[in-house]
Amino acid sequence: MFGYPLHLVLEMLLDLIMAILGIILIVKAQDNHLRQIWGVMVVVLAASMLYDNSLWLTREQDILGHNLTLLSLPIMLKWYLFVHTLSLFTIGSLKPSWLTPVRITLLSLPLLLSTVVVLCYYWFNGQITPLGSAADILTDLGRPDVQVRIALFLFTLVTPALNIMLPLIGKRQPARKLSSGMYIYIGCFLLLVFAYILFVIDVRPWEIRTFGFIVAILPSALSVMYLRNENPLSRPYRTVKAPDKADAEYVPEEAGYTLAYRLYERITEHMQKRTPFTEPDYALDNLTADLGTSRTLTTQAIKCGGYTGFREYVNFLRLEHFKQLAATLPGATIKELMFRCGFTSRSSFYRHFAEQESMSPREYLDKLYNGHAPASRSPHEGDTRPAPSPARPAPKQPGQ
Repeated sequence: MFGYPLHLVLEMLLDLIMAILGIILIVKAQDNHLRQIWGVMVVVLAASMLYDNSLWLTREQDILGHNLTLLSLPIMLKWYLFVHTLSLFTIGSLKPSWLTPVRITLLSLPLLLSTVVVLCYYWFNGQITPLGSAADILTDLGRPDVQVRIALFLFTLVTPALNIMLPLIGKRQPARKLSSGMYIYIGCFLLLVFAYILFVIDVRPWEIRTFGFIVAILPSALSVMYLRNENPLSRPYRTVKAPDKADAEYVPEEAGYTLAYRLYERITEHMQKRTPFTEPDYALDNLTADLGTSRTLTTQAIKCGGYTGFREYVNFLRLEHFKQLAATLPGATIKELMFRCGFTSRSSFYRHFAEQESMSPREYLDKLYNGHAPASRSPHEGDTRPAPSPARPAPKQPGQ
């Protein structure tokens, strides 16, 4: 195509699509920080891929003509930055209020440490042994730079995998439950890791091209998932567990969480009594005005309830309200009930309902009228998860 390698032209088109999807996500993010961060990450990745592919576009044969060294430090660091950010999305999805800036910084310490080690090695040593094959790695295993590069390679595999698994193997139950999107996400992550391993330890033209296509396609596919769903990796529980005061109330870092959770209780009471969410245009600014709070604190409170953001919370309430109305108004049509709950888009309503209930609205109503539909409950009613530990007394202040 116009004298350029076809696979590179296709890769660049995919990179442009990825960038466009990322920009759309940023624009539509509102208070959904996961969407916003995903959009930023995808745009940065697309820009980096476009730059690299533009260099390869006219110099591919020259670049491949030279022996590309394996275990490239710059490539591994770029990958580590991307995959580290990718790995935090499981935690952010399952525990929306847990992933604070402080914790993000702590989880990023391995990345920062690796970057410092690599930069120091370049500045104080600078010797990089050329490695053209896996056999060269074994032959030069005794060289310090090869040992550093192998250690970094293993580090870039192990620490992101631990971040991915952390919320899945932890003792405490996450604030949200897994959805099918989480398994798709982990599958995409493993495929990316496999392509990365091939790309770093056995560089060949087909492996480079495969890696390029995988990195261009998978983030775009996941971006489509984020466009369709506020949080495609998990779903909120129908009930919310109160904060564990023994671990939270008297720890300075967690004191804000308890305050936010109390605000969440106010929000729940307000929503149950006045049902303002049935207004199609009801927005976060309306809620903050009703309660006299700030957007930041209100968003944090909603996250304490196990929701990714305001829109997911409101849609959840609307679907619960739909089920309540369906039980009391058996003669109403789905369209009538949908509008009375605050939905204005039929496609959006059906998609949200299917994601939350794993069935269509019609199937739900058929089961309801036959006496088999699950009962609708308020988001703050009768939690069946383990009760919080008893609060320990606050430490006495001097002079008390």
